[in-house]
Amino acid sequence: MALTRFRTKTAPRHKKTNINESFYLWELLKSYFVTYESIKTWEDYAEDTQLNDFLKRYSGSLEDNITRLETAMDKQGLGEPDRQTIGVTYTLGANKLNDRYIANETLTLAQKNVDLLTRAIGAPAINDDIHSLLVKFVPGAMEYRDEMAKYVEMNGWLESSSYVPQVTVGTKRKPAKGPSSKSDVHGDSSASLVDRVKQDTLTIGTIAGLIGVSSMHIVGMLWMWLGWAKVSTLQVSGAIFIDESDVNTTLGLMISAIAHLIVGSAGGVLLSHYMKYVGKDFFWLKGLALSGLLLLGGMGLIVHMLNIYPKAEKDALTQFLHMINYFIYGIVVSYILARYAVYKKRT
Repeated sequence: MALTRFRTKTAPRHKKTNINESFYLWELLKSYFVTYESIKTWEDYAEDTQLNDFLKRYSGSLEDNITRLETAMDKQGLGEPDRQTIGVTYTLGANKLNDRYIANETLTLAQKNVDLLTRAIGAPAINDDIHSLLVKFVPGAMEYRDEMAKYVEMNGWLESSSYVPQVTVGTKRKPAKGPSSKSDVHGDSSASLVDRVKQDTLTIGTIAGLIGVSSMHIVGMLWMWLGWAKVSTLQVSGAIFIDESDVNTTLGLMISAIAHLIVGSAGGVLLSHYMKYVGKDFFWLKGLALSGLLLLGGMGLIVHMLNIYPKAEKDALTQFLHMINYFIYGIVVSYILARYAVYKKRT
C-alpha cells in the first residue's frame, strides 16, 4: 500500500528566503521611512538655502527608492518579517530645530541608510533582481551621505570624527583607476580649487562682481550702439580718474576698464560679506539694494561732486538706462553668490 506524501514539492526560492531576505529589506525600508518623514518635517525649519535644497533633493530620492523597492518586493512575494521591530520616536522642541541639529541628524540617518544598504546587498539569500536594484541605489546613497558630511564639516558642526564616512559600499564594479592616474590627480585638484573658491568670501565675491560688471557693460554698450545713452558707465568710471577728453583714447579706455572692474568687484565683495552673515534668502532683493547703494554713491554723489559729463548727467533717458544697468549688475552678482557661494557659519 502506497502512502501519499504531502508537501514534498520544493518551494520557490523567494518563498524559502522570505524571512531572511525580507528582514534585511524591511529594515532598510524602515530606515528610509524614518529618514523621509524626518526630512519632510525639517524642511519647514531649515533656514540655510543650501541645506533646504539638499533636504528636498534627498527626500525626493528616498521617496523614489521606497516606491521602487516596495514594487520589487511585492513582485517577489516578500512580506514583512515575523520579528517585530521597534519604531523610532522623534521628540524635540521646534525652538531647538536649528540648522546644526538638522544637518547632524540628517548625516546620521544618511550614514545609517548606507550601512543598511551594505548589509542588504551582502546578504547571501537576497534575490538577484532586488540585489541589482539595491546596487543601483548605492551611488545616490553615498553621494547624499558624503555631501551632507562635507556640509557639516565645512560649517564646523562636526561633533565627532565618527561622523566622517570612511566605509564605502562594496558592489561588483570595475576597479577604479589608481592614484597615479594623471586625470584623477588633475580632476581632484580642480575640484579642490573650485571648492576653495566657493568657500572663500572675498574670492567668490570678487568673481561675482567681475561677472556682474561685465554683464552691466555689455548692456551699456547696447544702449550706446542704439544711440539711447549719451555716455556709458565705463566712461563715467574712467572720468573719475582722468580728463573726459582722454577717456576714449587707448590708455584712457584701459584706465576706464580697470576702474570699472575694481568698482564692480568691490561691490561683489561687499555683498558677499553681507550675505554671509544675513543669509541667501531673497538674494535678488539684496542685489537690488547693492545696486541702489552704488547708483546713489557713484552716479549720484561722486559724478555730481566731480561734475563728470554734466550734459549726460542731466539727460533723463541716459540716467534711466544707467539705473537698468545697475539693477542688472546687482541681480547677476546676488544670483551668483546665492547659487555658488558656500559660507561657513560661525557658531
